[in-house]
Amino acid sequence: MMTKFKVMHLCGHEVTHAFAGPESAQRQREEWLSKRPCQICWRNEQAGAAMAQSQEWNLPPLAGSEEDKAWAQVIRAKAIAHNREYHHKLTSSKGLNQDEELRAAIVSAADAALREVEGQTDAKWWIEHRFDALNYIREKTAAAIAPILNGHDASLPNAAD
Repeated sequence: MMTKFKVMHLCGHEVTHAFAGPESAQRQREEWLSKRPCQICWRNEQAGAAMAQSQEWNLPPLAGSEEDKAWAQVIRAKAIAHNREYHHKLTSSKGLNQDEELRAAIVSAADAALREVEGQTDAKWWIEHRFDALNYIREKTAAAIAPILNGHDASLPNAAD
């Protein structure tokens, strides 16, 4: 059975939450929630940190509603960080040094994909692509170099590798 309870969060906001489960688990959940900011304040904190990161990286401002921009800012910061890390791994891979044509194509495609994703300013795009944006460079680079890879015995590493 679903029960509702109010929690005074760390930020001072009182929020009604729903819970289904044993009463002891509900009490634990209430205690845990009371030690954290409410979801709105947490999102605002995350958006603020993401905005600072975006400014540090000189990313263009997002366009859209204030609510969409705040959430997209968080998604974009995580996706850009992940893509920058993958870009670095991909373009500095020692295995690519054996084939200059392949290396040049990968670096060119990865650079273009990074510029493209970093230039994306539509907040709704970031929200709608929040999962596939994490692998943006990998997907774009793989598509761009597919004709070259067909003639080679090579493939791109996974983003998680």
